[in-house]
Amino acid sequence: MSEVKDKTIGWSSKNFDTNFAYDRMVSLAKKKWGMSEEEIEDFMNRVAYQESKGDHQAIQKSNKKDENGVVIPGEFVNGPGRGLFQYEMGDQQGGHVARVRFAMTMNEEGFDSHIGSIPEDFSTMGAQLQKAIFLADAMKKGGNPKEMGTQDWWITKHWVGNKE
Repeated sequence: MSEVKDKTIGWSSKNFDTNFAYDRMVSLAKKKWGMSEEEIEDFMNRVAYQESKGDHQAIQKSNKKDENGVVIPGEFVNGPGRGLFQYEMGDQQGGHVARVRFAMTMNEEGFDSHIGSIPEDFSTMGAQLQKAIFLADAMKKGGNPKEMGTQDWWITKHWVGNKE
């Protein structure tokens, strides 16, 4: 786990220790999914690569549109997806739901956690905390990545895909 801990930069919380939160989520995932720590890391790294090429500070780029909603070729704006797993910012978006699920999981484990203390913009927090939140979210979404395979789990449980 030290490789992830070494990458933890940026935001930190006064309400809980991100090292502890990460270790706790990995422990819970090992028990729930019957996976080793290495398998869990591989699973997270594969999903993170699909979402952000493994860049914990990634910000989604979306096509810029004119006033009629027509795409302007070659022009982009920042989209809502942020961080390793491209959790979307906004009320009731993926990032909000993941933060709530993380807080719920921490609270179920007897540790005080409030989503208000966790940034909405995942690109502003370190990889370790993003992975802890992802694991809590993944466990609440259901499915077992060991049984389903990473790609099938990602497509059916995490990736929102095109709305068209």
